[in-house]
Amino acid sequence: MTSARQLWPDLTFAKYILKRPIDLLWWALACIQTGHGLDFSWRIRGRLLVRRGPGASLSIGQHFTSVSRPIDNSIGVPQPVLLSLAGGAKLTIGHRVGLSGCSISARHSIAIGHSCLIGSGCLVMDNDAHPLPAHKRHLYQGVASAPIHVAENVFLGARSVVCKGVSIGANTVVGTGSIVTKSLAPNLIAAGNPCRPLRPLPTD
Repeated sequence: MTSARQLWPDLTFAKYILKRPIDLLWWALACIQTGHGLDFSWRIRGRLLVRRGPGASLSIGQHFTSVSRPIDNSIGVPQPVLLSLAGGAKLTIGHRVGLSGCSISARHSIAIGHSCLIGSGCLVMDNDAHPLPAHKRHLYQGVASAPIHVAENVFLGARSVVCKGVSIGANTVVGTGSIVTKSLAPNLIAAGNPCRPLRPLPTD
């Protein structure tokens, strides 16, 4: 006989779907596009866009939340969540990660730790998108890239940008509209263009 504890994930999923039945479509499509299999712990609000080149690797943990619909975010979202992986790229997203109307672009590798929050309109990209020399910009070859590592419990404020080659330490908060061009230590509040540490993260 199935216990109440075993039924609980299915009951919470049903409650989530009953609020907006269209989310069942977006949830199923997200599971298929990511190759993750049907995960009843995921919450997909609006369409999740996935663009994946040959040989790219995408891994997403449990209790993943993707918000692509403005009504489901207190400040709205400017776009659907987009996960873009070039051929051979690797994107790893941990458990309990929440994404709101952001773009993540991987040509090399991006790792996002458990329990991270990536705010509305954020851009995380491990590459320059185009070569810098003018005569090469339309060729999409030789694009500079370097891995990004975002540790657990990081909070990226709305409209912030994380550039290639950056690591962000655990628990750090990046302020709204910041441009992160250099690595940040754990347990900081950081902000600005370019982003810099402002003060230690409060402990209470």
